[in-house]
Amino acid sequence: MTDSSQILVRRLKVKEMGVFSRYKESVIEGWTPKGNPNEVLCRVSRDGTAVIIEKSTEAFKDSSEGDAFFAVFRAPFEFSWKVNAGADAQNFNWTFDVSGFATIKRPELFAAAFRGIVTEEKPYSSNMLEKHLGTIPSTVMHDKIIIDILNVVALCDKDADGGYVDMKYRLEQSKEVGEHVVSSALNLAFGQFVDSDNVVVTNVNAFRATSADREQKEHELKMAELEAQKKKLEGG
Repeated sequence: MTDSSQILVRRLKVKEMGVFSRYKESVIEGWTPKGNPNEVLCRVSRDGTAVIIEKSTEAFKDSSEGDAFFAVFRAPFEFSWKVNAGADAQNFNWTFDVSGFATIKRPELFAAAFRGIVTEEKPYSSNMLEKHLGTIPSTVMHDKIIIDILNVVALCDKDADGGYVDMKYRLEQSKEVGEHVVSSALNLAFGQFVDSDNVVVTNVNAFRATSADREQKEHELKMAELEAQKKKLEGG
């Protein structure tokens, strides 16, 4: 992830006011709409039912025991991930480097997905997303790019013409693979993770496939070639 991590979900404390009086009132600590313009207040019940609270004065309307309250970030935040793309026929491992912005469009469902993870002492930050999404982005991008566009089941397989796929060349030449395709794939990955579509919408502005293994091999071959030329010149 990027160095600047954004807090996406905060669990808010609920306390009772007027403990020593006849009337007690529950209030939410750490939340004022004017003080948190980029956040929205959400309530998630024990059974996972989640709603957005438009007015903090209505936070406890229709509430029940076990309800938890969260402040969810709703402005765009940056992300930068390295997604495993598999190995090719030469056993070079490839990575999809993707970066851009994401926006939580359904904050109540996002809060529900992380209710069991976020505590009052431990908020949920954007740098945790890559870990929790796990292999989902890799699987989705494999289906959308390697299978649908490169037309092979795996990078190590031969294509319809009987040749092995050169990932770097094919992606550079293909007009079908762009930021919009990758954004669509990541949106699907988020949908699978939170079990609902359009909860998080991404806008990818940079995408490329890299292989440190291949680059190292190419460097070694180039150095060997230069060494051979040097010896040839010295011999002449």
